[in-house]
Order: sequence, then C-alpha cells, then structure tokens
Amino acid sequence: MAYFGFWADQGMTTPLTELQMTVSAATGGQQDFVFYFGSPDSTVKAVPDPNGDSPSEILVRVVDTNLGNGHDIGDQVTYRFATSQVGLDTAQDNTPLSLGAEVLGGTPVEIWLRIIEAPQPNVGTFTDLFVETSGFLVQQI
Repeated sequence: MAYFGFWADQGMTTPLTELQMTVSAATGGQQDFVFYFGSPDSTVKAVPDPNGDSPSEILVRVVDTNLGNGHDIGDQVTYRFATSQVGLDTAQDNTPLSLGAEVLGGTPVEIWLRIIEAPQPNVGTFTDLFVETSGFLVQQI
C-alpha cells in the first residue's frame, strides 16, 4: 500500500514529523514552514461530502491538540496557508487550504504555512499544532 500524506522534502522520501517554533514573551513569534503533500505512486482523491455539497475537495488545516495552554488558534495564534511563500502575505487568517479534488501521484503539492503568535505568558517551544487534511481516498495508478 502506498504512503500518502505530508512530506518534509519535495522528493517525498522523508515524512513530515514535526513543525516546531519557539515563542518569546515580549514579541511573540512568526515562522514560515514549507512542506509537501502527496504520494510517490498513488493519486489522492477527495471523498464526496456527506452533506452533498459539491465539489468535494482536499482541505489542509491546522489543529490545536492542547487547548488552554496559552497557545490557542484564534486567541493567541493565527495561521496562513499558501502554495508559495509570497502568497502568505495576502492569505486569509485561519482558513484551510484547498488542494482541489485530487493530487496526482508522483507530483507533490508545495504548501507554505505561516504561524503568527502573540506575545505569550507561557514562553518556550510549542509542538501542539498539527496539520491535517479532510478525508480522501487513494487510487492506485
């Protein structure tokens, strides 16, 4: 079975395991990350929307796994997605990124993510934000 998901490299040889940043109490922080989504050998297709909405699409979003730690999306953390670094400047805050209805095997999608943090009472390195996708199916090619 083929692996599909997030990759640290464009060649899709190293699965993405962590996005980590350090936050300052005085200034907060901002960091850009680049990673890739796809499969070396399988096409990824969106699962039809159970509400019957059309078209179905693969969405990438940020999930906060530790609410209430002073590092929460919408309160202290803003994120932006784009398919280029320059696109982060005008991307909408806290909005998922649409990858369309399918991602072809062997051709990863480059994804840029900017995390913007307000000054924090709880300084340090945070690792409780993760990227995930909406449901999709894998089609062998």
